Amino acid sequence: MAKAPKTPVFFIATKTRKEPVVVNFYTKNGKLVSFNAVQKVKTKTGVNFYAKRPKR
Repeated sequence: MAKAPKTPVFFIATKTRKEPVVVNFYTKNGKLVSFNAVQKVKTKTGVNFYAKRPKR
C-alpha cells in the first residue's frame, strides 16, 4: 500500500515581553493546523514539518 502524501506546514512564533512564546502552524494556503497533528521530520538539509492526514 502506498503512503499518502504529507502536507507541508510552516510555523509562526510570536512572543510579547512578559508572555511565553506562542507557536502556530499553518498550511501553504493559510489554514491553521493543530499542534498535535504536526509531524517533525529530520532531513540532511534541516527539519521539515508535515501535517498528519486523518485516516479514512
